[in-house]
Amino acid sequence: WAEERTRREEPSPENRRKRAMRRFYSPLGLCLLPALLLVALLAFASPSHAFAFTGSPVRLAGGPLQQSAALHGHGGRVAAFPPQAPRVARARGLAGLVCETGGGNTAVASATMKWVSSCSVGFNTIKEGTADAIRRCQEQLGEANGGKCDLAMVFVSARYSESRGGASPASPTELDEAVAMLKKELGVKHVIGCLGAGVIGSGDDGSPEEFENFKAISVMAAALPGVTIRPWKVGGTGGAELPVGIGGDQNAWREVVGGASNEETPVVIMLGDPRCAASGKLKELMDGLDFGLPGCAKIGGLAAPSRAAAQKLPAVFGSLSPAAPPAIGSLMNLGEMMSEMRGGANPAADKEGGGIVGVTLSGNIAVETMVAQACRPIGGEYEISKVTNNMVQEVIDVTRGKDGIKPLEALKTTVQELSANDRQLAQSSLLVGVAVDSLQLKAPPPAGTPKAEEEEQRFIVRQVLGASVEDGGILVGEQLRVGQRMRFHIRDAEAAVEQVEDLMTTYKRKRLGESMMGGGGPPAAGVLLFACVGRGRQLFNQANFDSRSAYLSTGVPVAGVFCDGEIGPLAGQGGETQLHSFSSVYAIIRPKTAV
Repeated sequence: WAEERTRREEPSPENRRKRAMRRFYSPLGLCLLPALLLVALLAFASPSHAFAFTGSPVRLAGGPLQQSAALHGHGGRVAAFPPQAPRVARARGLAGLVCETGGGNTAVASATMKWVSSCSVGFNTIKEGTADAIRRCQEQLGEANGGKCDLAMVFVSARYSESRGGASPASPTELDEAVAMLKKELGVKHVIGCLGAGVIGSGDDGSPEEFENFKAISVMAAALPGVTIRPWKVGGTGGAELPVGIGGDQNAWREVVGGASNEETPVVIMLGDPRCAASGKLKELMDGLDFGLPGCAKIGGLAAPSRAAAQKLPAVFGSLSPAAPPAIGSLMNLGEMMSEMRGGANPAADKEGGGIVGVTLSGNIAVETMVAQACRPIGGEYEISKVTNNMVQEVIDVTRGKDGIKPLEALKTTVQELSANDRQLAQSSLLVGVAVDSLQLKAPPPAGTPKAEEEEQRFIVRQVLGASVEDGGILVGEQLRVGQRMRFHIRDAEAAVEQVEDLMTTYKRKRLGESMMGGGGPPAAGVLLFACVGRGRQLFNQANFDSRSAYLSTGVPVAGVFCDGEIGPLAGQGGETQLHSFSSVYAIIRPKTAV
């Protein structure tokens, strides 16, 4: 009896393991219970705070990247899961962004608007590529809004002007037909577009792809109920003239872009012929709009046609129906077809320095802009004391208080203090940053401090075009004046990656915080990306970095173009609109309120 009792009381190894697990998990469950109750409360208190708890991995809508939406907003860390069959169930991510547990070429939009993006590559003609892009857009639109849109933007690769592989170079007539096809098949009222060194749009799986040096066409179409669209054009044939000077009546500048009031907080999208930057017309327009519409977003880019394309095709084009309600009478005779919109391929445009086309969107629409520059500063800050046009002849060392320095001497001193790796970068990718607040009377903060990192965003980078060995001057790609401050910069892939990641992490954390607090408004509906021709694969050594970063941070369609200059605000400078170089301008668009 004693032996039998001992045998029964002594547990087997399997029972001992089970008892140990119960002793471990019981306290753990008690600790996790309050957290689970809090999560359940947040999940069911409001639909806008619903977390994505599903039986399978949740993937961002618009493409099967197999990325976990449950980790959305946590410093950009995303877990990858094996591919799964498409599902239909919808969930809402941590940052309030609508996600899907399935893939396919599906775009996500808010309750009040819908943006879709498509990109076609490999077609010999613009017409064929446009037809394929339209078909893809229609598949994404489905039954939403009757399959019709209000606005379309089309970006065409400049490679279509070449005659390779037996294909004939594209003609302006072919662009006419493509724009007319967009209006007919998608039911859009307004179309604007430009040529680019490359295009950005959604691929077969819905995720964005960047096609550089390929014959490709990107189309982004938007259904915008509750949004007033005002088309406009400046310069070129049939374009409006700019008011004289910055000052006086703000309404004069507002009427140039359709007449929207500042109280409407409109979004201005513009595409320009690259010659309008050299002529000063673009700078005059940006300054005038900052005066007439302060604090409102102005975004866009300069077309990047090749030399061959500039001779055969218009750099910017479009077909604009009259705005509703009508804006200004001088813009009403733009015509339905784009023949009057051409900023290139005609003598008048050459004489006037090209044109700028755009749309002003007001009403139930908001945009958040971010600018990522692909460079970092080196050396100290200098003040220009002698300059002729864009030839800097003498500078003052602001940090050391030394004047009468030749720019080449300042450059030599800066390079000598660099590491071996930075010296190599300076030989091939030297730039000059020009401060946008140059007339302030204060010394720069010490390098390496948090304040110094904010100060770095004051500079707009420009190319170093050359140098004069005789007088020690340097030639910069911008007209400069005495009193402006400058600082040498170098292009750096690591710095570019870090800037993009910081921007996207900040955006996700902001949206997460707003969502947890019950604010932030509706989720994003689409992203416009204007990237410099110097970015892309040649900078990051990988494809689709800029566009995929935006896509993984928002989960919505991304479309754009590789530009010859990017238009957007400078961070920390009160929304002042600038023409950037070697940068990417992200415009995350959403409705102000859900309907």
